[in-house]
Order: sequence, then C-alpha cells, then structure tokens
Amino acid sequence: MRAATVWKHPLAWVLTLLGCVVAAVSTLSYLGPAADPEGHLHGLPVVLVTEDQGASGPTGTVNLGDRVAEEVARTGDDGRVRWQRVATRAEAGRLLDDQEAYAALVVPADFSRSALALLGGPGGAAARRPTLEIAGHTGTAGVAASMADKVLRKAAAQVSLQVGATLTAQAATPGTAQGTGTETGKTQGEGEAHRKATTPGKDDAQGTGTTPGTAPGKATTPGRTPAGVPAAGAPAGAPAPGAGAGAAAPAAGFLALLRDPVGVQETVWSTGGATSAATGAGGATGTTAGGDGTAGGAASGAVPLYFAIALLVSGLVPASLLTMMLDSRLGYVPLEVGPRRRQLPAVRISRTATFLAKSLPGAVMGFAAGVVVSLLCLAITEADATDAAQFVLFGGAACASVTLVTLALFAALGAPGQVVALLLLTLLGIPLSGAALPVEALPAALDTLGGLLPARHIAAAARSLLFFRSGDASARAWLVVAGYGVGALLVGLGVSRLYDRKGFHRAAEHEFRTRPVSGPDPVAVPS
Repeated sequence: MRAATVWKHPLAWVLTLLGCVVAAVSTLSYLGPAADPEGHLHGLPVVLVTEDQGASGPTGTVNLGDRVAEEVARTGDDGRVRWQRVATRAEAGRLLDDQEAYAALVVPADFSRSALALLGGPGGAAARRPTLEIAGHTGTAGVAASMADKVLRKAAAQVSLQVGATLTAQAATPGTAQGTGTETGKTQGEGEAHRKATTPGKDDAQGTGTTPGTAPGKATTPGRTPAGVPAAGAPAGAPAPGAGAGAAAPAAGFLALLRDPVGVQETVWSTGGATSAATGAGGATGTTAGGDGTAGGAASGAVPLYFAIALLVSGLVPASLLTMMLDSRLGYVPLEVGPRRRQLPAVRISRTATFLAKSLPGAVMGFAAGVVVSLLCLAITEADATDAAQFVLFGGAACASVTLVTLALFAALGAPGQVVALLLLTLLGIPLSGAALPVEALPAALDTLGGLLPARHIAAAARSLLFFRSGDASARAWLVVAGYGVGALLVGLGVSRLYDRKGFHRAAEHEFRTRPVSGPDPVAVPS
C-alpha cells in the first residue's frame, strides 16, 4: 500500500480533524485567559490597613486615613477589586499569609500628622512627605502581584490628589502659613489634579511615582530631585535643589509638593517577617528591614507553576512507559525500538488483572518520580519551605495520583487515553491552575473547570508549603490528590471488570498461542 492511499480512507481525515480540535482547545486554554486578564478581572482581594491616628489642623482634628478609606472604597464599586479593611499590620500579614489577599495598602499612624506638617511652609518645622506602604508577599505569583500592585498604585495616586487638594485649599486659606498670595497656586493645583485624573499614565516632573501608568520609582531619576521640590525627608521650608535665590522658586516648588504630596514605600512580606524597599519623594530609594529580615529564600512566586508542570509530566511518563512495556511483554502490542520490532504471542490475561499489574508498580514509580521532583525543587530554588517534609511527601503522592489517573484512562479508552490525559492534566490544567494568572482574572466557566482539575490544587499546595503557613490550601490539596488517586483505581477496576464481563477481550481466540519452549528438535518417527 502506498502512503498516498492513506488519505483515501475517511479515518485519516477524522484523525486530522481531531488533531486540529485538540490544538485549538489547547491554544484557547493558554491564550484565551491571557489575552485580556484585566477584562475578566473580578473580586481581586487586597487589604487596606488604616492605622492613622489623626492630627490637629487649622480647623480642628483631621483624620486623613478615613478619607483614604473612602477614596479606595470607590475603586471597588465596579466589582473588579475586593477591599478588606483591617486596623493593624498584623491582621494584614495574617491575610497575606493565609492567601486571602494578594497585597495590602497601609496608611501609617503618622499619615495625617505628616501631611498637615507640610503646611508649616518655608521656615516652619521640619516635615516629611506622608507615605503610603504597598505590601506584597514573596509567594504571590507574578501576574497576580503585578495586578495587585497596579490597583494599589492607582489608589495611592487618587489618594495623593485628594490629599493634595485638601492641603492646597488649606494653604490658600488666610491665616495659614502659606495663605498669602497662593490663590493662584490653588487654581493651578486643581487644574493639575484634574489633568492627572483625566490623563492617567502621564506624570509631571514633581510626581512621586504614584500616578497610574508610571513604573514604581521611575517617575524621576534615582538620586536626583526635581527643581523646586524638597528632597525626601528634607524640611518643608528648606530651599529646593535647583531653585534660584529669592522667594519665587521655593514657593512654586512648595505648591507643587502640596498638589501631589504622598510618597509610596514598597514592602515585600514573607511569613514571619518583611523586607522593604522604599520609594520616597523625588525618586530617592532606600532599604528598610522589618520583621526578621527574611524574604522566604531565593525562590519566587513563579516556582509553583513550574513545579506543577514538572510534577504532572513526571506522572504521565511512568504510566506511558509502563503501558508500553507491559503490553509488549504480554504480546498485545509490538515493541519497536529503532529498526527492530518484536511481537510476542499474546498471553491470556483479563483486563482487570492487567490493570492491577500496572497500578501497583505505577504508583511506586510515580511516587518516586514525585519525590525526586520535590527534592530538586527545594535544592535548585533554595526555597525556605515552611514544611519541607510535607512538601516532598505531597509531591510524591500527587505524582503517583497522576500516574494512576493516566493508567485508568488507558484502561478505559485504550491508546487515546494518553491524549486525553495530556489534554486534561496539562494542556487544560496548567493555564487554568491559577499559578500563571490569578483565578480572579479567569472567565467564570474556565475558573470552574480549573477548580475541577488537579493542576490548580497541586500549584496551590506548592505555594502554601513553600511560602505560607500550610493551612487550608494544602489540606484541600491533599484531599483532592487522594480523591483522584482512589477514584482512578475504582474507575480503572470498574471499567476493566465491565469489559471482561461483556466479553471484550484484548485479543481474539486464535491470537492466544502457546509460546515455544526451547529444547531439542523433535525426532521423526519412522512409519
């Protein structure tokens, strides 16, 4: 038969069509959610910490922290962001450790006092910019961390404009330190606030980097301070770098500072401590240690994604190798290695016995492969796992479960079971696992499907055991892995027994031949 005659058979076209369908499904599962994650964003969990104690202002006690809370609450009206308001950093740390939020926006206790101190003006008391803190977690995946950071920076920019409008209005009120001749500055400040609110992504030379669209700490060149703006931590009335002699330049810089007064300090939180890199006014940067000064080892939030991929592939391979070798040994498929081909006579064995013969060694092989993957993960990434022993055991159990699932699909579907296993466990499972994109950025239908597949629970357990306190995520993952393993055994046995009872044997009767036994040639008996 010539190769060209293959395309005359309808089955060739059916297989081609099925291959295209599998390719389309796998492409949609990867690129579909990634095409517009922000368009599907819903309920992104972030935390607001309001520790502000207020301060005495010209018109009485002022608590700008409450105004911050009102401002950020409006950013969650569309349902894209879910704010959780707490009173202390410890509560925010607990939410981050329990994976109930991706990041936190902290209003420090001296926020109002620092803001109102700016009204001291030239010659007044030493004052520093009011600062908001954005706290992320080392275990948060890259896209989720980026989305949360963008949301919090947008909120911080809106807060800065709101606080700036308040300070500018008070500075323009007669009787305050800056009340003389600043009405024009107030009008300019309101116009600037309107420009920033309507054209996100553009920042003036005096910005602090909190305006949406600017990269963290990139609004100005590190180590340089814009003309007319006091440097980070400098007294509010101190002459600004680049300002000429006289009163005009400092006044202009002072009004620019009031229009956008809030700085941002980024903090990386890890279980039991935090390290932070602060972005201050004028682009000055520094580092501050907090907690125990640890950042959860050298591993990043992307590790759970690649760990899940390695674990799933390592579970598929033993099942495929075991099926190929055992079926060849039993004589049901030929074994081809390079140009050599071997076909043994078929052995009379039931489907149920065949599945059992594959399951036990398959579970052992899968567990061993998972342990190797877990140990290498800990060694290569230098991750400071909260429970290394449980992490290794979970990796072995998850890999064994994947092997059993693949063997069950082989038993139920035959050779196509390998394709189905690849499709469900990796091609669909990985992009819907929540390790690449946060589950809040997935369409509802794909989010539901991803929750049914083992990849999401494997990635969640890896993240929990590597970066967080092992809690609900790891406990739930253990249950899911055990359920998949036990379910695969029951389904494989049930389907195999059903096929045996219905008489669907793996070979026809004439294929069962007695294997030749080596010995002397038979001697012909003369008649």
